[in-house]
Amino acid sequence: MRKGEKVGKVQFNTTDKKQKPYDEVLEEYCELCKRRGLAEITIKGYRYSTRYFKKFNENTMINRNTILDYIKYLQDNNFKWTTINSYIRKLTPVLNYGFEMGYYPKVKVQYVKGQKEAKEIYTQEELSKLLEKPKAKDFVTIRNWTMTWVFASTGIRRTELINLKVSNVNLLERTLLLNTTKNKNARYVPISSSLYDALCEYIELRNGKNSDYLFPTIYNTKMSTSTINKELQIYNLSKGVLRSSIHAYRHTFITNAVNSNVNILLLKKITGHSSTTTLSGYYNAKINDTLDIIDTIAPKNNKRHSKFTKIK
Repeated sequence: MRKGEKVGKVQFNTTDKKQKPYDEVLEEYCELCKRRGLAEITIKGYRYSTRYFKKFNENTMINRNTILDYIKYLQDNNFKWTTINSYIRKLTPVLNYGFEMGYYPKVKVQYVKGQKEAKEIYTQEELSKLLEKPKAKDFVTIRNWTMTWVFASTGIRRTELINLKVSNVNLLERTLLLNTTKNKNARYVPISSSLYDALCEYIELRNGKNSDYLFPTIYNTKMSTSTINKELQIYNLSKGVLRSSIHAYRHTFITNAVNSNVNILLLKKITGHSSTTTLSGYYNAKINDTLDIIDTIAPKNNKRHSKFTKIK
């Protein structure tokens, strides 16, 4: 940016204008996000994901190549490319805000390219182990078992489950009402017959008021993300399942739904995705799934019989 060039109504002088500290700009932007009604978890994400940037930018001026230099800094500290891109996505809106306000020059945004890995999903064997009713009858075990049923049967997000209240469960109409969602759009999620049975048993044991959280801590308070992660990790290990990713339930639910030929628009409505493009990123086709349908897609020869013997 040349000296004296205008940014909107603000003139930015790159040589003699003192830059506003990043911490102050971040807080300004987060306050703006609050007024715009962004979710608290989104705002926390801006603060959490930019903590390394504050360390990197401690004694340097923000310039056009700041993000490129920051990428190199993260790479030198052995961060994965996916993590780096996540940090850049959270940093960019703050720097863009700084540019619009005349605090910083325009920053060139760039992401790291890398090989995408196949997203892991729960196998049917793992799901069978996790959903099997536990022998223990204490509150924590039954709560964790029921949460597992909800994740596996609905594909809802972790924050959506944490914020569920007892009043959000309608067993008569077999629906869950999600009021705290990522896109701010409340939605109803259907309750399957098996999930219905699990919820009936749990709610009787839970014995809470309508205003209580459906899945609280042992102190009847709202669970934090770290608590639910730890609780389900312990639960999964007790069932002999090493995988403990909550988000993997969402990938698994969507993959199984697609494999069962569920209408994509209905699936989008259940999962709360804003577009089918985003939804498609959750689908994980295994090689066995592709083998099952390849003969209906690929060209066929004119021979009546195959020379190959099908392996059973």
